[in-house]
Amino acid sequence: MILNGLDRFAGLTPEERRHLGDALTSRAVAPRSSLVDEGSKAGSLYLLAEGWAFRHQTARSGSRQIVGLALPGDFCNLDVLAFGRIDYGVRMLTQGTLLSIERDQALALGVYYPAIAALFAQTAFVENAILTRWTLCLGRLSAQERLAHLLCELAVRRGYGCDRRQARIELPLTQEQLADVLGLTGVHVNRVLQQLRAMGLVAKRGRSVEIFDFPALRAMAGFDPAYLHRDTVGLEAVAA
Repeated sequence: MILNGLDRFAGLTPEERRHLGDALTSRAVAPRSSLVDEGSKAGSLYLLAEGWAFRHQTARSGSRQIVGLALPGDFCNLDVLAFGRIDYGVRMLTQGTLLSIERDQALALGVYYPAIAALFAQTAFVENAILTRWTLCLGRLSAQERLAHLLCELAVRRGYGCDRRQARIELPLTQEQLADVLGLTGVHVNRVLQQLRAMGLVAKRGRSVEIFDFPALRAMAGFDPAYLHRDTVGLEAVAA
């Protein structure tokens, strides 16, 4: 089944997964390819089966802010279910596999299967919680704390428990892209990476990061994973 292995859908019944899976189409996508243009008319809903993507907005000056990261199993543009136009762009970071469903089909499935509608709603709520935390990080944390917090978040989103001492996570963002997430310059990001390495906390190795001391990194960032809602209320309770 097309949704097998994607934890986000584990709470659906086999029938619900089958109907949602049957409505999805799959295609390979290349690195750096644009999935959604800023200001474009709402079209299909996209789900990443494999690969990483990012959401971004561009200021009038032309500078870009990355406002969200989509990892395997994440939806890229849930706003299409509510709005006629999308005010951000979505671009692939890596090659990947993209699942898509027409907006009207997704809405219809939500009507017939309340648990699917609840899944869409839960995901949107978690995305909002992440964006809220990112706003706090940008406004109130130091450069070191911002990067430490992002690495902690990505480790948890990739399945590492906070009780782990060490972790190794994929990080396919360039220093310039990290700068666009963290509100820094590429030079500043490089400096902070070197500082965290000198402290024995992390080391960036190509397209991955090794975390040597997860508890210390969490303490530096003041990271509390509660906002990620990994133990969210079951779909059955929401849909009832």
